[in-house]
Amino acid sequence: MSMYARTEALLGEEAFKKLRQLRIMVIGAGGVGSHAAQALAYMGVGSLHLVDFDTLDITNANRHVQAQRHRIGQSKVEALKDHLIETFDRLEIHTSNVYFSEECLSLLDEPVDMVLECIDHLRAKLLIIEQSQRRDIPILSALGMGNRLNPSLVHITTLYRSSGCPLASRLRREARKWQLKDTPVVISSETPKKISVKDDSARHTPASCYLVPAACGNLMAYHVVKTFTDMSTKTGR
Repeated sequence: MSMYARTEALLGEEAFKKLRQLRIMVIGAGGVGSHAAQALAYMGVGSLHLVDFDTLDITNANRHVQAQRHRIGQSKVEALKDHLIETFDRLEIHTSNVYFSEECLSLLDEPVDMVLECIDHLRAKLLIIEQSQRRDIPILSALGMGNRLNPSLVHITTLYRSSGCPLASRLRREARKWQLKDTPVVISSETPKKISVKDDSARHTPASCYLVPAACGNLMAYHVVKTFTDMSTKTGR
């Protein structure tokens, strides 16, 4: 029996075939993106392109699926690829160890069915949304998940309907300047705590835990499944 047999039974043969043919780009392989990629692999998505410039560090090991001790110091995308291929032998994985900027727009010229944008750099988020819209590529963006604890408050809405998230507020303001169309986002309605943690590089970053980024990544994967298979639940958002 295939490891996907029960998933295929739940979705149906035709819907599962659609997932096997999907090519999803996950930009950002951190707490959110790594969970999104792993969830997509478990659901049977056939091809992933992982994009991230960063390396695994002990300070972010609390929320990354690929942060086993022996992988600390590796690039996030290569560590995630290694982690996934240990389990999924029918998964095609491409990696780009780059910071998304104007110099790498050609990444979005390759065939891709959806972009999951899972980074926290404002200008890069805007650029990814703009370029995806220009190419008519469906995109789902993750907003702030740091300084939060309750995974049940993570949900999907659209950028111009979002509220209560400082990152969403900044992104909305700049998106209007860029004249971007409204776009789906994953947001937490939990009021973030005001905590800043100094890491080994002397940067101050938000506090974080496993629960909320993991919930966001899994919800992003659900959005992919729902979008391309027309599957949903009566109790879903």
